[in-house]
Amino acid sequence: MDVGGNVNAQRMLERPAAATADPWRVTLVGGELQKGGERFDFCTSARTDPEGKFRLLFTLPAGKKGPTEHTHPGESETAEIVSGTCRIWVGDDIHDCKPGDVVTIPAETKHRMHNRGKEPCVMRVTYSGPVMEDVFVPTAIALKKQGLFRAFMGMIIWVAEQRPTRPSSKLEALVIRAFARAFKLIGGKSHQPVLGWDR
Repeated sequence: MDVGGNVNAQRMLERPAAATADPWRVTLVGGELQKGGERFDFCTSARTDPEGKFRLLFTLPAGKKGPTEHTHPGESETAEIVSGTCRIWVGDDIHDCKPGDVVTIPAETKHRMHNRGKEPCVMRVTYSGPVMEDVFVPTAIALKKQGLFRAFMGMIIWVAEQRPTRPSSKLEALVIRAFARAFKLIGGKSHQPVLGWDR
């Protein structure tokens, strides 16, 4: 079955040991989904979590910016700083965060982040549903199985078709749609949700 199908994702990636009741226990090691050191490790699926939350640990390297300004339609995001520091813009507000700080980003609210510190910033990120889960998890699995180019291709097509995240820049949105069309012309296929990865 192809990467996007409903398969036992846990067999495709490294799995940490022994299950516990800790919602922040990493159940799927995603690794670096982009060059530059950003790291994603997945904890709970919104589809199986009792609270309906998709949880992941995100590491943003020192001096790096996260994704460009964007919104998430229909899904809120919360970031709790575990270590390091990070500046997070939420709408017109700026939050200079340190360990223990929590920032909640309501759905449809523009946001971005920048680690201006000298050490990586590790944060616990929670989404209020499975929308972003359906971007991150299939991409991580495709990266391990098919390599960076195919993983990127599938993610861009999924984002262009499903619009789980929306860039603030109209030009960036046009570029994403143009790349998706080009990738489909050369045989690229959209990622599909992966079920059962957190078991």
